[in-house]
Amino acid sequence: MQYSGPLKEESIQADILSSHFINNVFVMMQTLNHQNKAVQLDEVIFHFSRIFHFIQKRCDCASVSEEVEFLSHYLELQYLRFKERLVYTLPEHIGSEIHITKFSLFNIVADLVENLIEPSLCPGELSITTGTDSVSIVCLCGSSLKNYMIKGSRQNANQVRL
Repeated sequence: MQYSGPLKEESIQADILSSHFINNVFVMMQTLNHQNKAVQLDEVIFHFSRIFHFIQKRCDCASVSEEVEFLSHYLELQYLRFKERLVYTLPEHIGSEIHITKFSLFNIVADLVENLIEPSLCPGELSITTGTDSVSIVCLCGSSLKNYMIKGSRQNANQVRL
């Protein structure tokens, strides 16, 4: 039997967050709870809930500001885990509002964090900047430099250049 429609869409969206990441967040929550660090635990729960709020929105595209807000919650959780091993900068103000395929920034950033920064003993620096019609992601970790550009549009377009 083949499934389609909402069930298929939900299963695709559920795969956005790796089980490794979800497990790490739950372990972090448990550790903070055992250490009676209620303020930090509350912060983790807040960021985790905002991530799920964004995932639940049913659309194929997102504005860059929505995607950057989603990334801010993801990266803050990763920062709480890695501390000084992860430094990130996000745009404070996004001038013109362009749209990109939902999760396109996240997929690149999560891959960089999980496959470049996490296994490295060196600190990693991640920077996201926006232009009039594109978003740039630069990651420096040890001697590795990765650079990505995502082109967007006022409606819905997406191209990734490596």
